[in-house]
Amino acid sequence: MKELNQHIKPSISINAKKEVDKKQVLLGTMVIKPGMKCFEFNYKTGAIEEAKFESQDFALARSGANTSIGRISRKVISRENCLYCVAINKKNAETKFLKVFKISKP
Repeated sequence: MKELNQHIKPSISINAKKEVDKKQVLLGTMVIKPGMKCFEFNYKTGAIEEAKFESQDFALARSGANTSIGRISRKVISRENCLYCVAINKKNAETKFLKVFKISKP
């Protein structure tokens, strides 16, 4: 009986999964003036569309004052294979993207 217990070793394996922390990285900022829009250009398909935004509202309180200032921050929902620019309209955005790739307009 002792011999059987000595030959049997418990096999225990510990599998630990690492949780990957997704960090948001600030790539840049754009100032959108009144009358302007943000456009995205998918360089794989060649499509130009108006960019989608995610808004973040927050309030700032001044020290020594009872009033708070409300601010709206908008964040572009970035997609794969896309470039972004601010332009008046779609046609203007097209010329800006063509300048980036140094392609003359047909």
